[in-house]
Amino acid sequence: MSAVREIRPLRSTRGGRRNPVVYSISIGSSTYYKWKREGLQGMKEAVAGPNKEVIALKQENARLKKLVAEEALVIDRLRELNEAITKGKNESWRRSGQ
Repeated sequence: MSAVREIRPLRSTRGGRRNPVVYSISIGSSTYYKWKREGLQGMKEAVAGPNKEVIALKQENARLKKLVAEEALVIDRLRELNEAITKGKNESWRRSGQ
């Protein structure tokens, strides 16, 4: 007989019925349910959404984007003021020189 046929079917802990997966891969029922529990836990975490670290990183990213936008507005305003001052100096120099 082959080694697979010599292995007695293992019984699951639920009602004494044979679990076909446990029987087909020749593992203990406790191992099967442990793997099942860990797998389901991992799927629940994946479905539940991002973890706290991801949320914190997204919040930090939003804060930094806001900061960069505010600084860009300040730089733009300073450029406008610089152009106005430079233009005003050029015009006053032209008036005084004529």
